[in-house]
Amino acid sequence: MNEIREYLKRELGISNDQYKQLVDKEKESNRVVKAVESLKTPLDKYNEIKDKDETTLDQLKQAKIGVLKMSCAKDIYSGFTSALTDSNGTNLIVGFDVNDQSNFTQQKVEFLADSTLTDVSWGTKNVGEVVLTRDEFMQLTDETANHKWSKINRYRDLRDQVNAATDKDTVKNINW
Repeated sequence: MNEIREYLKRELGISNDQYKQLVDKEKESNRVVKAVESLKTPLDKYNEIKDKDETTLDQLKQAKIGVLKMSCAKDIYSGFTSALTDSNGTNLIVGFDVNDQSNFTQQKVEFLADSTLTDVSWGTKNVGEVVLTRDEFMQLTDETANHKWSKINRYRDLRDQVNAATDKDTVKNINW
């Protein structure tokens, strides 16, 4: 650092205060770059490196796995269409984000803890509130588990394919 400062002073006539300002601006620039990087999604990061010659196979694999993990979470949280129907025969579309998952757990615990509970009013994405019997709700919780684990198992299978890949083209062709 001292060599750079001395060079700038000698060759460019920069004072110590001006040098300090340059260093401070560079530090601020680095903080901004890091902040912007932290906002990038795994897909953004993957798209930035996937076609670069200098990207190693391992870097590409890690980026692809990040994209697959994000896609898995997105599919889990987006919910699913249940086999259960409303009174008009319309299949229920059920949310399954973090709050929904917590609500499912809480309601299931209440049903398990209190055998006198017979039904619950439950919100859906397509038909609003519906009343579910205890058995219907338990069926719905089975469907939530199937929904979640089918996505997780798909992610694991694709992750394993990425890890087993021996070239970049194979990695690029593995998609959610």
